[in-house]
Amino acid sequence: MGDMQIAVREGKQRGIDRHRKWQDRDLVVKTAEDYHRDWEAIKEATEVEHVCDLTEDMFLDMCTTLIGKYHESRLEKFRGALKQEQIAQLPEADHWYKTERFRMRFGGMVKEAATLYRQIKSQDAREAGVKEPGAPDDPDDGQRGAIQIAKVVQLATRFKELDLPMYAKGVAVTYAGALRHEELAGATLDDLKRENRKYYIRVTGGKGRGENVIEWVWIEGIDNTMEILMREKEERGHGPLFDGWNQGTAIDVVKWCAMEHGWDRNRRWDWHCLRHGRAVDWREQGMPQEERMRRGRWLDRRTEEWYSRPR
Repeated sequence: MGDMQIAVREGKQRGIDRHRKWQDRDLVVKTAEDYHRDWEAIKEATEVEHVCDLTEDMFLDMCTTLIGKYHESRLEKFRGALKQEQIAQLPEADHWYKTERFRMRFGGMVKEAATLYRQIKSQDAREAGVKEPGAPDDPDDGQRGAIQIAKVVQLATRFKELDLPMYAKGVAVTYAGALRHEELAGATLDDLKRENRKYYIRVTGGKGRGENVIEWVWIEGIDNTMEILMREKEERGHGPLFDGWNQGTAIDVVKWCAMEHGWDRNRRWDWHCLRHGRAVDWREQGMPQEERMRRGRWLDRRTEEWYSRPR
């Protein structure tokens, strides 16, 4: 057996071990060590000893102090530790982590953290005279790859093999709507609708737009998946569209899939590559640029041309 085959097999086993689910079968925590580390950090920052003493405001105040210092995935990890601790220690009636109020407040913080973190890193790079990888004015420097339809199938299959069907649905929805990761992760069941035999997801704000701009994005070509999500909406009523979503898990599997299937090693591969892939596919299908800009919600022609350029 060759070295690559051994590496792939070991990678698959690590993936299975790493994505073992906890009690509620929704939350994916990478390891017990990570979970305990994050919970201890929460306790230290909020000065509480038991999860029953931790209030929503205390937790969100802690998150506020982290905005601008860390990537948004760090906040998601703290939310994961909070969720697991409440499940393990408190009756279900006291699980405020899953309330609509908390989800909305926390989701807003995640979006703010993502925006501010990127701004700070960009400013640091400019001051240091370093070009930002993948920037439109330097498109070949560390540019992301494009996860087009064939790679979408490979990625969704990999999530299913790892017994992570929620992420497989996320792949389909992200690609179909050319969504940004924060738009997918922040979506709720209330953001779904079916109208004139089409399915839509509501997104708010977006890069370059005002925070109060609301748009309904057509999720095209995956009616079976969207119908499953609509049934979940009828059963659950409210709450996150993908409860327990973990950005780190999502990106890790993208990278494993890229390695296993031999995707271009000179490209960066992460979740945002699904949005790039949709743009390239639209262009190759002959969709006019005006329509691509409207569907992808790009405000500048140069930005759209950068996204849809074959790679």
